[in-house]
Amino acid sequence: MISRAGPARALRLPLLGIAAALWVLGMLWLAGLPASVSGQEPDPAAPPEGEGRDLVRFHCSICHDLAIVRQQRLSEGVWDEVLEDMLTFGAVFDDAQRAVILEYLAARFGQ
Repeated sequence: MISRAGPARALRLPLLGIAAALWVLGMLWLAGLPASVSGQEPDPAAPPEGEGRDLVRFHCSICHDLAIVRQQRLSEGVWDEVLEDMLTFGAVFDDAQRAVILEYLAARFGQ
């Protein structure tokens, strides 16, 4: 059977696709804005910027809420012991990653 859909129906599908694409692009743009511009409050539990932040997020947040990391004020030596303990409990990171994590923790959450 031949459909007798008019030109309005033929235009509706492409217009919906364009609207959806514009919505997705808008959401991606808003997600990329700094918190002060987008109106979003920064996450108080999020670790501060710096080399090693992503490693801390990845390796530490598997078992811990990052708020527990933020509240610590440990010396570099104690952070080193904590990392050693985490390895015995099953954390997986190599020596290079450990050095970056240690430097980050000591600089951002040290005494």
